[in-house]
Amino acid sequence: MPQHRYYISEPFYIDQPVTIQEPEFHHLHAVMRQKNGDLLELINGQGQLAHGVITSIQKKQAIVQISSVQKEKPADFFLTLALGFLKNTHLEFALEKACELGVSKICLFQAMRSEKKELSEQYLKRLHTIVISACKQCGRLYIPKIEISKNLKECLKKEELSFFGDLSSTSQLIARFAQDLQKQKAATIYIGPESGFTEEEVTRLQEHGAHGITLAKNTLRAETAAIIAVSLFMEYGQS
Repeated sequence: MPQHRYYISEPFYIDQPVTIQEPEFHHLHAVMRQKNGDLLELINGQGQLAHGVITSIQKKQAIVQISSVQKEKPADFFLTLALGFLKNTHLEFALEKACELGVSKICLFQAMRSEKKELSEQYLKRLHTIVISACKQCGRLYIPKIEISKNLKECLKKEELSFFGDLSSTSQLIARFAQDLQKQKAATIYIGPESGFTEEEVTRLQEHGAHGITLAKNTLRAETAAIIAVSLFMEYGQS
């Protein structure tokens, strides 16, 4: 795990001075206790990793001089997790782990059975902070974008391949689609809320062309289903 890595949402250039402000400054100064002359790493969530040295620590910010910049290519497999609104702790856990596992994009939507009906701007900032923290912890250089849709219909896109968690007897194993995933290099997995999708939502997904898949023998909690799904799709999509 990177020990001294911080996030700044701007492009990096060699010999460029950059400013670290809150909330990253608090982590740098109060948590990690870094000081002038210390080395650190910077990410911008767009594939860049910069190395630099702290040249000045002020009351509310730190100045860093960049010494080198690396650029990483995006992942070959692009996975979107479309997840119905969950209770806060469950949603936060699912997003954190999905990010660590390599999900490329996250679409959150109000499902018909979602207990939570909306996400405030303040809470969206919290989710974004959680995703950034997960990226720093696991070493990722690309931060998944979070999109919000008011319902499943609005969330449905024209993907090459799309799937949904299905508890019916007609569901299939993800392994059946391994070759398709590796060929298309992109997919979306739809996961319902705590009480699952309604029949109307399942019909809409099927009409959209989404394949119903089984994720485990047992009935999973929504956040567990999201994590298992991302793990399986990343494994089969990149093999």
